[in-house]
Amino acid sequence: MKLGPKTRDILELILLVGTDALTSLPLRNYHSLAGWESEHALRRQLRAMQNRGLITLNGEKPADWVPQITKVGRHLARNEIDPQVAWSSPWDGKWHIVSFDLPQDQPSRRYQLNSWLKRQRFGRLQGSLWISHRFSQNWSEAVSQIDANPHDIIFLASTSIGKLSAEQIVANAWDFKKINALYGEYLQFLTFNPPAHSGARQMTESPINWFRSEHSLWRKAYSLDPFLSKELLPSGYLGYKAFLARQEMFKTNVLQDVQ
Repeated sequence: MKLGPKTRDILELILLVGTDALTSLPLRNYHSLAGWESEHALRRQLRAMQNRGLITLNGEKPADWVPQITKVGRHLARNEIDPQVAWSSPWDGKWHIVSFDLPQDQPSRRYQLNSWLKRQRFGRLQGSLWISHRFSQNWSEAVSQIDANPHDIIFLASTSIGKLSAEQIVANAWDFKKINALYGEYLQFLTFNPPAHSGARQMTESPINWFRSEHSLWRKAYSLDPFLSKELLPSGYLGYKAFLARQEMFKTNVLQDVQ
């Protein structure tokens, strides 16, 4: 099921601040957070999301609705990755490897596979050799959707042998310098462009435009981060700090600002 940007935004908002925080916030006051121009437009969107099984709506009247995310909605919003769960999940010491040998005259299939590997947050170790520290039973089925000879794509599970340490493998497979730079830009945005309620300074743009700017910067970092288990994270990693800053910002500033 494909999510539109506004649907994903409202799901992420629910995940970030929690249903309890939304309970005291009237529907008419938070429609601007995710880019809806009116309460009516948001109500229509919420009904559609409920019909798709992404949320349930608690409250007798539309004005009293409090959206609660379902298991399906949570799964799709996180694209199978919940950062806090991923960081706290212990690594079993195995690397899950995808190796492929697709003909050069099949660029569309190579593009499909590379795009899928990036969405699943695999790291490119070298050439056509990609690795992940996690495993999913759904990988084989997903790759089978690509029109390629199954003998050309191999899945393996392996422990590291030789002189390469886990730290070196991580450094070679993922560009944490770029990931940290993007998280740094996000943290800088929160520092110098705080929500109006924070009192640091007056917001210079509308709440809708502020949210869109914030969301765009967050997604750039989020989309590249493999969300490794804690023991595999490189020193100086900023993802955890950025996640907590975002969570705190929404809970203490943005929601209060629109109440």
